Amino acid sequence: MADRYAYTPMIGLFVLIVWGLTDVFSYLHIPRAVVAAAASLVILSLAIVSYTQLRYWQNSEIVFSHALAVTGRNHIAHVGLGNVYLRNDAMTKAEYHYRQAISIRPDDPVALNNLGVIAYRRGALQDAIHYYREAIRFEPNFAKAYYNLGTTFESQGNWSKAIEQFRIALQMNPDAYSIKIALNDAEQYQKKRAGP
Repeated sequence: MADRYAYTPMIGLFVLIVWGLTDVFSYLHIPRAVVAAAASLVILSLAIVSYTQLRYWQNSEIVFSHALAVTGRNHIAHVGLGNVYLRNDAMTKAEYHYRQAISIRPDDPVALNNLGVIAYRRGALQDAIHYYREAIRFEPNFAKAYYNLGTTFESQGNWSKAIEQFRIALQMNPDAYSIKIALNDAEQYQKKRAGP
């Protein structure tokens, strides 16, 4: 579990420790200068540890790379790195990390969907369809995978299948403007092709 989840629940414990130590130091008659020096050392050591940790939080690539370095087989970190590389159009690196993620967790719908995105961008539409369908198989309410599947069918000129996928995606995510536009465009195009 990430250390940031401990901050708020630990406040009460820290207050208890500080007040308890104050009573202990008073009872033992420890001079205030010694207590201040000890507290300063604790604060300094915590500042050094914080500074070290901040190096790992510079950007998402560093965060997920560090997570992989310290945890090994971590499908979430692989998906995170894949997402970073996909956003930066580093398809080979993104594909590597998504494949690593599904080797650890074969039912990861995000990794499967994003492998479909990579296949689509490379023009391998049948592979894209396969990955989107796999993502949907493992996550039946994954609107983005339905949308991507519809876009792929649209690229193939299969308007009826594209419309069907867009409608399913829109049912799951009725506020998604991009899905509404894609559905409207596909329906309009199909009507024009059908003629009067």
